[in-house]
Amino acid sequence: MFNHTLGLNSQIAAIYRKLGDFESSEEKLCDLIWQAEGLGDTYRDQVAYFKHELAHLYSDEKWRLAKVPLGGAVPPRYRVEKILLEAIHDFAVIFNEGPHYLCSLEQLRRYYEMTGEVHKLSALITEKIEPILSAIRPTDRSRIEKYLELMQGAISSFWRLREYEKADLWLYWRQQQIENLDTKGDYSLEALSNLIMHAKTYLDRSMPHFAEPLLEKTQQIASQILPSDHSIHKTIAETINNKAWASHT
Repeated sequence: MFNHTLGLNSQIAAIYRKLGDFESSEEKLCDLIWQAEGLGDTYRDQVAYFKHELAHLYSDEKWRLAKVPLGGAVPPRYRVEKILLEAIHDFAVIFNEGPHYLCSLEQLRRYYEMTGEVHKLSALITEKIEPILSAIRPTDRSRIEKYLELMQGAISSFWRLREYEKADLWLYWRQQQIENLDTKGDYSLEALSNLIMHAKTYLDRSMPHFAEPLLEKTQQIASQILPSDHSIHKTIAETINNKAWASHT
């Protein structure tokens, strides 16, 4: 019965969420988790997936701000950490390193940043996120997107934790991955965005000499993929000029 109704019940939970009826969506997801858990280890993947979805529900901005047309209960945010840790564990046990596993890691990373739990954030990145980012080479589109998103999140956390050398290393690594992907490449918006982000980290630390080659590469890519009247060309040129001035003062 579970398999026959799985697709329908998943759609119902999603519809409830779109309608703003978060409590009914929560009830449906919890029921799906309970059913899947009762079917044993064979359904561990489904259990992990629905816990990942439940965490998304609890973190939904509309529910958090109480801007919901149906139902006004405050989401039990204290459950987010527990649910995500369980989902991450279940995905790892069955060696599922797909997009939902990567997404669960990113959700938990954001949660620890939001709560300010620095030690947990640092441990998560060191013990879970860095190893998976180093180990996998995604090829399908959905996994690639979550892979790059998780890496960008880790870089942001390193910056907040003042681990600048690690942030630099991962920015270089992320650039290489983007350039080597068939769906991205050297001349892509993702490559341009990562270079801008990397250059900014050096400029924010008053290290213009490190930013210079990145800015020049940024300028080259922008000239190839963006319209000539795009405002970013002026911004990059002004940044390079300011960098040149700063390096001589």
